[in-house]
Amino acid sequence: MRNPIQNKDAFFLPDFTENRAVLELLVSTNLLAVILALIEAKSLTGLHWSGLAQYVFFVNWVTVSFAWLADLLRGWLRTRPRLEAVIWSFVLLEGIIAITTIVCNIGLAWALDVQHPWWWRVLYHLILGGCLGMVIMRYLYVREQMIKRHRAELLSRIQALQARIRPHFLFNTMNSVLSLIQIDPPKAEHMVENLSRLFRASLNASGEISLLDEVMLCKSYLDIESIRLGDRLQVEWRLPDEDDLYDVNIPSLTLQPLLENAIYHGVESFSHSSTISVLIEVNAKDVTIVVTNPCQTGKTGIRAGNGMALDNIQERLQAYYGKQARLQTHQTNGLFTTYLNYPHVEQ
Repeated sequence: MRNPIQNKDAFFLPDFTENRAVLELLVSTNLLAVILALIEAKSLTGLHWSGLAQYVFFVNWVTVSFAWLADLLRGWLRTRPRLEAVIWSFVLLEGIIAITTIVCNIGLAWALDVQHPWWWRVLYHLILGGCLGMVIMRYLYVREQMIKRHRAELLSRIQALQARIRPHFLFNTMNSVLSLIQIDPPKAEHMVENLSRLFRASLNASGEISLLDEVMLCKSYLDIESIRLGDRLQVEWRLPDEDDLYDVNIPSLTLQPLLENAIYHGVESFSHSSTISVLIEVNAKDVTIVVTNPCQTGKTGIRAGNGMALDNIQERLQAYYGKQARLQTHQTNGLFTTYLNYPHVEQ
């Protein structure tokens, strides 16, 4: 079991393999190229396209080279103390600027067959790059601290949401046990045994678990409820292979509250046999879970007080997976359907 929000450490250098990080970097550096060209031209009328093109090429080459080398050295830099990692990143940036300036000036001198001192331009670029580099490193350091603080707040929020779900689950299940103690002691004893196994797993769950483990947890819960409800409760599972379920993560106690809602909002409203349908689909991009249960016509399918469970699930999913995670409900023709979709995240 893992908690990616807790285990994934922040790092001051962004992951340049992500399109957003590269886009932000290129936009900011090209703006820098325009500013440098304007500074040298001293006015808009003095700005020449050839000079601007040279700065754009130079700045983009330095940027792409730094991003590529930083990604290669990322694993090593993460093992160093933070100040040392910042210093090495700064030295890397200055080295790329110096080498690029020297190579460009040698190339221009050879192409134009002109010999002129260019060491001052190397020094100028190093000083200018050093000043800008220090500003950028400071920004990245502050950004890292903000990410750490945000993740700490997010982890605390998720734990608070988890704490709100567990008592709700516990009290409803214990009521089921109490209802059987005097009516059918052997069944009550069997129910307690299942309950102990169920809570041993659920109370240890604090982050993500495999979808297979969540399904097994739900089946234990349904075994408990089937003792109480008998033939009134029927469950139809449509699942992918166990290997697919094992390779996918889900926040613990996500599917179980949906089944609890389906029983208490739907099955208990009928005296005859009712079927809960659970469909799980896994593909390379996302995971879809659809829970369908019967409900009384004219009712919302949500009993008073249980909307909180759906709100908690939605908040937890978005805390882990962002706005891509969705939880929607729909009621039609005496059926209440809960639709859950979130990005596919392998273990």
